[in-house]
Amino acid sequence: MLQSYLKLAVRSLLRHKMHSAISVSGLGIGFACFIIAFVFIAHEMRYDAFHTNAERIYRMRMDSIAKDLGTRNSYATSPHSIAPLLKRDFPEIEDVVRIFPANKFRYGEYPSVHYGDKHFLEKQIYYADPNFFQVFSFPLIEGDAQTALKAPNSVVITEKMALKYFGNDSPIGKTLQIRSGMKKEYLVTGVVKDRPSNTHFKFDFVASIAGWKLRRGFNDGGYYTYISLSENTSPELLAQKFPEFLGRHKYSGKRRERRLVLQPLQDIHLYSHFKNELSPNRDVRYLYLLIGIALCTLLIVCVNYVNFSTFRFANRAKEVGLRKVFGSVRSQLIQQFLGETLLMTLLSFVLSLALVECSLPYVSGFLGQKLALDHTLVTDYGLILLGAVVTIGLVSGLYPAFFLSRFDPIDTLGGNAKVGSTTVLLRKGLIVFQFALSIVLLITTLSLYTQLQFLKNHDLGFDREHVITFSADIYQPSRIAEYLEDPRILSISESLGAPGVSPTLQRFRFIPEGSSTALTINTLEVGYTYLETMGLKLIAGRDFSEDMASDQTDAFIINEAAAKMLGWKNPIDKKLERTSRPQLQSVSSKVVGVVKDFHYQSLHTDIEPLVMGVRSDQQGVLFITHLTVRIRPEDIPGALAFLKAKTQELVPDEPLQYYFLDEVFERFYHEEEKVFRLIGFFSTLSIVIICLGVLGLASFTVDQRVKEIGIRKVLGASSSSIVYLLMKDVLIWVGIANALAWPVVYLTNQAWLQHFAYRIDFDVWAFLFGSLAQIVTVVFAIGLQTSRAVQMNPVHALRHE
Repeated sequence: MLQSYLKLAVRSLLRHKMHSAISVSGLGIGFACFIIAFVFIAHEMRYDAFHTNAERIYRMRMDSIAKDLGTRNSYATSPHSIAPLLKRDFPEIEDVVRIFPANKFRYGEYPSVHYGDKHFLEKQIYYADPNFFQVFSFPLIEGDAQTALKAPNSVVITEKMALKYFGNDSPIGKTLQIRSGMKKEYLVTGVVKDRPSNTHFKFDFVASIAGWKLRRGFNDGGYYTYISLSENTSPELLAQKFPEFLGRHKYSGKRRERRLVLQPLQDIHLYSHFKNELSPNRDVRYLYLLIGIALCTLLIVCVNYVNFSTFRFANRAKEVGLRKVFGSVRSQLIQQFLGETLLMTLLSFVLSLALVECSLPYVSGFLGQKLALDHTLVTDYGLILLGAVVTIGLVSGLYPAFFLSRFDPIDTLGGNAKVGSTTVLLRKGLIVFQFALSIVLLITTLSLYTQLQFLKNHDLGFDREHVITFSADIYQPSRIAEYLEDPRILSISESLGAPGVSPTLQRFRFIPEGSSTALTINTLEVGYTYLETMGLKLIAGRDFSEDMASDQTDAFIINEAAAKMLGWKNPIDKKLERTSRPQLQSVSSKVVGVVKDFHYQSLHTDIEPLVMGVRSDQQGVLFITHLTVRIRPEDIPGALAFLKAKTQELVPDEPLQYYFLDEVFERFYHEEEKVFRLIGFFSTLSIVIICLGVLGLASFTVDQRVKEIGIRKVLGASSSSIVYLLMKDVLIWVGIANALAWPVVYLTNQAWLQHFAYRIDFDVWAFLFGSLAQIVTVVFAIGLQTSRAVQMNPVHALRHE
């Protein structure tokens, strides 16, 4: 029996080659979308799950709350001094490990590593406690994980770095020089297997902090602290003890409250979006969006298949009648048709695997991470995935199977088989539903792309083009002025902090009202020409001036947000007093200018209050970390060559590490752009599926109405009127689908955009363009089929009558 069903299924597929090809390719593309989405989501959901006892590892992050304002700042980091206290005070904590990246908060500025005549700038250097490789399961292929970082000035490197610096020689016992602020020799004590891509630890070197003199109150912050809990320890009960712990050790005071928060290791990648994250994280909402789009694509495919199967009823009606006359019962016919569906589904699944293998390298390329149907994924989820695909295929074939098997043999053999009004209504409803889903995908993709472009191209309040920022290792203003010797350098200024890099936080108190309330305000300590170099717009007062000696200690420029927060309609000559670093200033300073609000962080957050001041000590040495240079656009390579040569002259030991300011802001949206590309990839495939569906729909329509077309041509109908006749119903369905889809897209897009502090308004062009794209696709696909019908000689269509 099964063999007979298989033969009939194969014959049916071969008899209707084009329809079978459309069904198989459509299902294959849909399954490929589903599998790619599944692989990506599984990769994201398994971040850091490979560590032994990963479920018992937590990161200690800290919230800082200003009691006077009630404002909260949430950090992924915590003070380094807290780690030994946690280990000492809580027996339920098995282990504590701290990590400090070498380029912490210094975007675009990386340490250099030297070995012999080889020296490179390295982005991924961690300093960590000696137990790093005991808490985290990164296997060492050379060296001992228990002792590799125990000695001061020891370092463990990855396989990739071992090959890069030492070739095929063993690196154990050899010395690397790492220059990060200062030069230091490190003994290589281990080689770790290259880390997997699904970990938020992005390191190539892990150097020991053993022997570091870490004192509380001196640089007591910026460390990532991880703890490993004992078995059967409740993290909730442990967290309840933290307020008393912080109070006892005086981490919280009268003005500021600090809170320790336990964060599960496996939640960091998808649910952690705090200040100073160790590496860029993904937003779980993008995974939900991706799942929704993949399911929509799969639904479109299933609707396509159901429509194809029901459209073919006229060709199968007589077959059903004959089989019933010869004794087949309905259950046997249902089994036969489901068998055909299963065969088609399996063929589609094989095709989808081929498409996935071809697509994954491309997808991995624009995501910047390796995705593959690896052994672990196949072992863990292979049967589930296959079962899901087969189930989807069989469910899609249930209605056609029951629909085809119910025909009466007398009607079918007599040529009177008719489709009921309910079936016709269902078929039209499925077509409209398919078109509605496709328009949802198209408009959503266009809206997301428009929002991304808005974020990348939005006016930041300053001119970011042709501006270079680099680390300042020279401090005398007279030496900095030497950069202006070249005419390609338009202006240069110093700063402590820079846009895109977390500004330093100072505490200020405004004096006129006699208030003692301290306000935490973001501050940038800058040079005299900073506003000119950045292209900031002064809307009140004046700029800093070197001709006014008091500006070094008695002048501030604030932004509009700061004036609004302070309640100052006319801020000029109002007073602010520094309270956090009194050794630099003992008297209050007045506001001399107000700049138009500008973005110094991503557009995901609102513009915060900002204070800028020129700060120096008694010798006139500026406290700076960055130099910002505006160059002429006509000769950028020449300007860069001069900057490199001048920096090499002033700081011989280190090469110039620079970055363009527009790159800083573009990096804020890299992770979103990657996911948007994947969404665009799926949307493109959905358009291909729509084309296949419309081709099949047009083909069936032409086949059913070929005699009608012949009669109309004999009676004098023009080709254009026949094309319009064949397109009219489909275009009406497209119109209904758009009317249903637009409100859904509008509501979902508005809900999505609420997560952005700065976002596009209602983008009617995305709606119009998406609808127009769908209409053009439908017209083009139908036109390919109808052109064949209208050019046919009517004699061939009517010769059997």
